[in-house]
Amino acid sequence: MVEHYIFPLFIVMFLFQNNLCNALKCYDCNSAFDPRCGENFDNSTIALVDCDQRQANIPGMKDQKATICRRVIENVGGIDRIIRTCGWLEDEGMEDCFRKSTPGVKYNYCICRTDACNSVGVNALFPSPTVN
Repeated sequence: MVEHYIFPLFIVMFLFQNNLCNALKCYDCNSAFDPRCGENFDNSTIALVDCDQRQANIPGMKDQKATICRRVIENVGGIDRIIRTCGWLEDEGMEDCFRKSTPGVKYNYCICRTDACNSVGVNALFPSPTVN
C-alpha cells in the first residue's frame, strides 16, 4: 500500500525542488530607504529575494516570472539613489547598461540574468556614482 504513495510523492518533491532551483534570486532594496543599498553595497547585509515570490506590478503580467535583475542609479534633483530589484520586462535589443534622462531625472539602468548579479557596486560599471 505504501508503494502507491511513494511515486506520486517523489513526483511532487521533484517538481517542488525544480521550481525552487529555477527561481531567479536578486537583491531588492532602495538606498532612499536603506542606506546599505547604496554605493558601498555589502551583499552580506541584505538578503537575496526569490523573484518568483514577487509579482510584477505591471498590468497583465501577474503570472510572469522575473527574467532579469536590475540595478538602477537615479539622480533626482541632484540626489542619487540606487535601486536593486527583480525585473520582468526585457526588450530583445536591450543593452546590459544604458543611460537615460528626462528633465530633473537622470539614471543609469543595468540588467543582468544570473543570481545575485545586481550586487555590483556603482564604481564597477560607472566611473562616478553621480549620473551624468
